[in-house]
Amino acid sequence: MEIYNFMVRAGLCRSRRQLSVEWFDLAPNYVCICIRANRPPSDSAMLTLIRRLLDRRRYILAAHVLRMLLWPTQPDRKLPWGS
Repeated sequence: MEIYNFMVRAGLCRSRRQLSVEWFDLAPNYVCICIRANRPPSDSAMLTLIRRLLDRRRYILAAHVLRMLLWPTQPDRKLPWGS
């Protein structure tokens, strides 16, 4: 999962559980379920992560996560405004 690897490289989380609970504010197994289902985190989970990064004044990291949300490398759905 791209976001998990990103957060580990940034030194902000050490486990999938920490990402799920501390950053996404979801169940401890949320990231594992996403990985098992081969799907990215929900938009609301990503927005929660962005808000938490902004609260901690990690503006550049928040911008990178926002880019991941708006322009994913492997989109799982067609964008409503795209062709």
